[in-house]
Amino acid sequence: MSPIAQLIDAQSDAVLIRRLRLATSFWSRFRGLQLSPPLSADEGLLLAPCRSVHTQFMRFAIDIYFCSASGEVLSRKLNAKPWVSVAADRSASFAIETSTRQVPLLEVGQNILLTGDETHSIAGHRQLASVVKS
Repeated sequence: MSPIAQLIDAQSDAVLIRRLRLATSFWSRFRGLQLSPPLSADEGLLLAPCRSVHTQFMRFAIDIYFCSASGEVLSRKLNAKPWVSVAADRSASFAIETSTRQVPLLEVGQNILLTGDETHSIAGHRQLASVVKS
């Protein structure tokens, strides 16, 4: 089972995603959301390190947010369809995948943090160390 954290807005401390699975090993990133059931509104997947995402072997569309090591949202690809999309941001350190929404969850320029009991498992991860809320 993947470690789970919460994604919060750095400015307001509002919880944005209650169940954010952390994919930080080669195999957990490789699997990603392939062949998984659709994400609910309160869950997502964080891939680190990650500069590009594909939607091969997926059964649902997703929103993809690329972030810097400091937690700034650099870019996003909304409503990435299964089997056809490849999204990339070469300056990104990690990516967050969520269910598609009418109103995007994150804005470019927004700063985010991770919190929760499982964040100790990523505190030493160089792409994520500065986004873990102490």
